[in-house]
Amino acid sequence: MRYRAGYFAFLAVLLFFLSACGAATPIAPAASTTPTAFPLTITDDRGKQVTFSAPADRIVSVAPSSTEIVFALGAGGRIVAVDDYSDFPAEAKALPKVGGFRASAEKVLSFQPDLILAVTGDLAPALEAQGQRVVVFDPTDIEGVYKNIEVLGAVLDRKTEARDMVQRMRDRIGAVVDRAKTATSRPRVLHELDASDPTKIFVAGPGNFVDAMVTIAAGANVAAFAQSRYPQLSAE
Repeated sequence: MRYRAGYFAFLAVLLFFLSACGAATPIAPAASTTPTAFPLTITDDRGKQVTFSAPADRIVSVAPSSTEIVFALGAGGRIVAVDDYSDFPAEAKALPKVGGFRASAEKVLSFQPDLILAVTGDLAPALEAQGQRVVVFDPTDIEGVYKNIEVLGAVLDRKTEARDMVQRMRDRIGAVVDRAKTATSRPRVLHELDASDPTKIFVAGPGNFVDAMVTIAAGANVAAFAQSRYPQLSAE
């Protein structure tokens, strides 16, 4: 359940930022004016280094947020399969599916990817044992989201597009920060993530970008006291 909560938090917040900036609309696939130098070694959010000898060309994304980033960078045509929850932009809905929260490693491998994008490391051991490149993006704040976009831009040889997207996001969010400074009150916010068990509701606690988004908008996260990023609270 913790995995499910974190997964949807990532998708919901990144969808907000990308769509707010107009970045979720695919960019026309033009050559980047700042080409990536290969071989390239990047470090993902697990702290694991992954090396690429050339731009990724066959991608399986088991993270809806990463699916959106790839399309926003104008590289959606390189995605050969996605998880069941990748439904934006519209082109993603038509792609072959590899499963939901329990995606099948065997099915992922059947698409012969040269890059697998994930939001947790659950699938990584089985896939990496088969020589696959797995990159996990699981940022804890807004700066982490920016970093992930720029890393993926480098891997896809779309550095210029990634840099421009991040700048648009910074400008848009900066405008919200400036506006929030004029607020005379701080609304108390509870962001519910999963109430499948109504007696133990997953919510957004501290140290994640749902909390960061609430703070940016001059709100007060009522679960900021929690000891974990996605705590469970009783209905009471």
